[in-house]
Amino acid sequence: MKSKNSSVPELVLVTGFLGSGKTTFLKVLMSQYRDVHKGVIVNDFGKVAIDGSLLEEGIFKEEISGGSIFCSCRENEFVEALKSMIKKGPEIIFVETSGMSDPSGIERLLPIAGKVEYISAYCVVDAPRFLALSDIFSVVEKQVASSDVVIINKVDKATGAELERIKQEISMIGNMPQYQARYGMTGKAIPLFKRKKTGTESENHPDNRPKSLLIEWEGEVTIEQLKNFVGEILGSVLRVKGFCRTESGLVLVSGAGSSVEITLADKASETGLSVISERNKPVLKSLKETWERIFNIEMKIT
Repeated sequence: MKSKNSSVPELVLVTGFLGSGKTTFLKVLMSQYRDVHKGVIVNDFGKVAIDGSLLEEGIFKEEISGGSIFCSCRENEFVEALKSMIKKGPEIIFVETSGMSDPSGIERLLPIAGKVEYISAYCVVDAPRFLALSDIFSVVEKQVASSDVVIINKVDKATGAELERIKQEISMIGNMPQYQARYGMTGKAIPLFKRKKTGTESENHPDNRPKSLLIEWEGEVTIEQLKNFVGEILGSVLRVKGFCRTESGLVLVSGAGSSVEITLADKASETGLSVISERNKPVLKSLKETWERIFNIEMKIT
C-alpha cells in the first residue's frame, strides 16, 4: 500500500467466470487490509445485485447489475460509479466484475473517471470446470490473460491430474503467479502484485452478452425443493444465484456446473433466483416445466 497521505486511490480488479468464487476470494483479500479505508464496486450480471450484500458493512460500496461493466451498454455506469467512489476518498478500491466480463479494456475507462492507480488484477478460476469452460467461452481465457495473479479455487474438488493440466493451460496463456485455494483461501497472505500488463480492446458487446432472467415468487419454499430445482436446471443454464425465503429462514442459493450450495443468510434487499444462460439457448419452457413439477406455488420470470 502507498502512503495514507496520497490522494490517489489504488485500484484492484477481481475477475473470473460465473461461479468461480470471486466474492468469497474478495472477502479474504479485503480482510488483509482491515485498517485501510476501502471501497468496493460490485458488478452482478443478473438483474438484481446479490454479491454486494455478501460483503462487510462499513465500507464504501457501489453496485451495478444487469450486464458487464466493460460492455458498451454498461461502461458509462462503471465510470460514474468509479467517479463517485473516488470522491468518497478510499485508499484502495476493489472492483469485482461479473462472471461474463472481459476486463481487457478497463484501462481505457479509468482516466475518464479520474485519478486512480490500477495496481493489480486477480483472476479466480473454478478448478473443476476451468478446462471445459475455457474450451467453450473465450472470455475465460481473456480473464486469465488480463490478470497479474491467478487464484485456482476449489482445488479440493479437482484431481491432481486436473490441477496439473490447469496449471499448464494457465502457463500457456501467461507467466503470472498461481495460487491454489479452497473457499477463496490460499493458506497465506497474497501480496498486491504491481501491474505489468497493458490493456487491449474488450470483446464484451450487447450482441454477445448472455441472457439474464429473474425468477420471483411469493411465500416460502423448502431447501430440498430449491436443491432439486437448481440441480435440474443447471444442465441448461450457466449460473443460478439468489436469496430465497424457506421454512428454515433466509438462504443464499448458489449453483454453477454440477454444484449447488445453499447456506443461511442474514439479510437481503431482494429475493428471487437470478439465472444466467447462453444468449441463443431457449430455456424459458424448461424452467417453467421444472418449476411446476417441483413447486406448488406460482412464479414469474422477467
